[in-house]
Amino acid sequence: MRLLFDEMLEKTARWARLFGVNSLIAKGDDSKILDLASSTRRILVTRDKQLAARCKKIGVRCFFIKSVVLATQLYEIEKAAGKKIFSFPKKTRCPACNGRLAIVAKQKVAEKVPRLVYRSHKKFWFCKQCKKVYWQGGHWKNITGVYGALKTRLRRVLFSKALSRGGRSEAISLSSKTRLRRRNRVKKERK
Repeated sequence: MRLLFDEMLEKTARWARLFGVNSLIAKGDDSKILDLASSTRRILVTRDKQLAARCKKIGVRCFFIKSVVLATQLYEIEKAAGKKIFSFPKKTRCPACNGRLAIVAKQKVAEKVPRLVYRSHKKFWFCKQCKKVYWQGGHWKNITGVYGALKTRLRRVLFSKALSRGGRSEAISLSSKTRLRRRNRVKKERK
């Protein structure tokens, strides 16, 4: 999925990149943003009601976001997409430039990261486009926290839909599957 965020949602766009979505940030007046969305065939993501209305009028696909809370904005985007679009950390993109990140051998980043970081970390990602290096630093807990909040919100919605649709047994089955997935993820992380 390829998204185009208006300037108002720049922070959300960077988080969408962290969670693997090809996301550009559009700056300028509404007409330029609409032209860019149309010419690049990207879905425009905005909190601007008038811009969303103009999209609809000219046939540009648009996700209108109501929330100001980051995890809820991301949830609204995934809900509007109608499918799971976020993945972390497998498909993470560079939050700075939207380039693809690749795991790189530790030796290749020795001169690009602080000495203490090099000594204390084993896993590094490298952006092929802007040449930035990333690692599991102090920000990692914040990123996983936001991703967890997004996934928790999605699970709650699925659970409540299951309750309303198929009754308690379907919801309990969904809840059991979620717990099993969580246990398996924890086991993998411990390895």
